[in-house]
Amino acid sequence: MLKRTHILVLALIILTLFLSSAYVILGPVSGPKGLEFLGRHNINSQDTYTYLSFIDQARHGALLFSNLYTPESSPAVFFHPVYLLAGQLANIFNLSNIAAFHLVRIIIGAAFLVAAWKFLGNVPTFALLCLSSGFLLDPWIPEANTFLTLADSPHLIFSQLLLMGIFALFIAKKPWLAGILMLILAFDHPFDVPIIILTLAFYWWIKKQELKSIILTVVPAVAGLVYYFWAMKTFPAIAAWGAQNNLLSPDFYYFLLGYGLLWILAVLGIKRAFVHDERKTLIILCWIFASVVLLYSPVGPQ
Repeated sequence: MLKRTHILVLALIILTLFLSSAYVILGPVSGPKGLEFLGRHNINSQDTYTYLSFIDQARHGALLFSNLYTPESSPAVFFHPVYLLAGQLANIFNLSNIAAFHLVRIIIGAAFLVAAWKFLGNVPTFALLCLSSGFLLDPWIPEANTFLTLADSPHLIFSQLLLMGIFALFIAKKPWLAGILMLILAFDHPFDVPIIILTLAFYWWIKKQELKSIILTVVPAVAGLVYYFWAMKTFPAIAAWGAQNNLLSPDFYYFLLGYGLLWILAVLGIKRAFVHDERKTLIILCWIFASVVLLYSPVGPQ
């Protein structure tokens, strides 16, 4: 029999997936007459069509994808496992590209939420992670919090799943497995790699331990980073696309407002968490600090 806690967690997962997909359900019936709902929302909406083109390329047999929305020909250099999966599902079940996009988004979202529950193991914390949206959040930033990420593109959810899995495996002292996930992340979403590298660097700086495990976790990412560095230096279209993403970080109080109660509860929970699991808590604190540093570093990782 399911325990009461498991039932509550399952209900939270279903509620979160439903709410983060509500625009897909309500869009076709709530729009003005004479217009057609395109299956997307206004958060990062222009990129949706690039990802739909990835799915279309996958259903026609491509393993690497081109950006079809550049003024000059773009080579097939992008690797996204979730869009390979979406393309295959579209073929098998005769789905439209947008239907396959949302199907995979929900599947990956469910996997992420289950993994997040395993990682956290605390119902109130898990509920905040699922449903929090801060006080005055800028709604155009797709990865600003978990809820918006779940409502956006499936590869963003997948990258968060990989990121959390890498830290969980490192904490579990399985650096070889963490390194495998690191390799996949470096090819799928290399912008998240600096978060892991800096987090583990802070961890080593504080503990002066586990350098071998850190190296085994981080080194596989070099292959993906070198690959994309080569692509940007070789193909002008790739370099131009990357140059469009140079964004300035806003004032720090916007982040305070964006995360809302999470900041307050995190501060209150630090002392208690150290009592129960110093190693895991230290990784999480280093993760937070690394994110803040990267937000205001003079180099934009994207």
